[in-house]
Amino acid sequence: MSDLESNSPDPETALGRLLSELTSELAQLEQEHQRRRLATARRLPGGRIELEGKVLWDFSSNDYLGLSQHPTVVEAAAQVAHDYGAGAGASRLVSGNHPLYRELEARLAELKGAEAALVFSSGYTCNLGLFSSLAERGDLILCDKLDHASIFDAARLSGATVRVFEHGDVDQLEQQLIRYRRRRMFVATEAVFSMDGDLAPLPRMLELCEHHGAVLVVDDAHGFGVLGERGTGCLEHWGLDPARLIVMGTLSKAVGSVGGYVTGPRALIEGLVNRARSLIYSTALPPAAIGAAVAALELIPTLADERAHLKRLRSAFGECSAPSTPIVPWIVGDSRRALEAATALREAGFFTVAIRPPTVPGGTARLRLSLSAAHPLEVVHALLEHLRP
Repeated sequence: MSDLESNSPDPETALGRLLSELTSELAQLEQEHQRRRLATARRLPGGRIELEGKVLWDFSSNDYLGLSQHPTVVEAAAQVAHDYGAGAGASRLVSGNHPLYRELEARLAELKGAEAALVFSSGYTCNLGLFSSLAERGDLILCDKLDHASIFDAARLSGATVRVFEHGDVDQLEQQLIRYRRRRMFVATEAVFSMDGDLAPLPRMLELCEHHGAVLVVDDAHGFGVLGERGTGCLEHWGLDPARLIVMGTLSKAVGSVGGYVTGPRALIEGLVNRARSLIYSTALPPAAIGAAVAALELIPTLADERAHLKRLRSAFGECSAPSTPIVPWIVGDSRRALEAATALREAGFFTVAIRPPTVPGGTARLRLSLSAAHPLEVVHALLEHLRP
């Protein structure tokens, strides 16, 4: 008898029954080509990745500007780790509010044109803290159908009534603002949608929100660093006044580090410090991550050439690519075919991930291609030769 068998719980116990159910569920996912697995990977400079021992061109990462591998960012992280150690020690409100947080938040607020900013340990915990702090039972949150899972989870956790409008459908959004009217209403959308790369119609959405007495909350995770002449995100791209809405984002995409943030009026930020459980009860970021983010934020406005290169890469895909984003959805349809396509590309030297339901709607399984300023144009052309029949 193996160690695994000898240590397995009695199938008649509650734990044994639970594990049996999980095993059956995994088998079903395997049959439906939807089982997920972790693969050992090491990201490399120059838009490459070492995946289980094989070096490939990396079209899976959200590191759109290549900043996670930028020498200045890496050196800043190393120096901060050397000076301050590896961990924060506790939550920000206990003993983990590192001095660099002040510099990071001041820079974020400046780039976003906001009064203040607040950094969380991740984009996910940022959305959890934001929505659960602002909305409560009796309030209304309207979500775009394709919003990130963290937005939906946060909206439901708040206790507010949650309704969904069709993707980008401002007419339906207005109907719902009228139909489900509450004293306090929020509209939640991504600025750039993570699986399709398209942009939300923010000017029209903001106009509707203000007309009907709702607060617009925008997740700029995939816009920051990419949109706008200076790369400061959706507000710059659309020319919107930051005082009119709430913006959150992440430090783990184009910024190349880790963490989430909210920018807005100082009263909002102070309220979150006192209300957001995902901030209050989470250990602060490692000092090195803060140092890396500070260094990256200094670079982002200077990277006009990198953003111009991203546009050239996008243009190679024609209509398959949204005009202002580095996310290209290559729709396959069937989960099995998407997995087979990803495997074939890996064999050809390109790494991209097959995105399947429930992350995307049924029948829209795809290869989510993420472009990076580190990718040479000729490599993108070679990728397209393998994608197109």
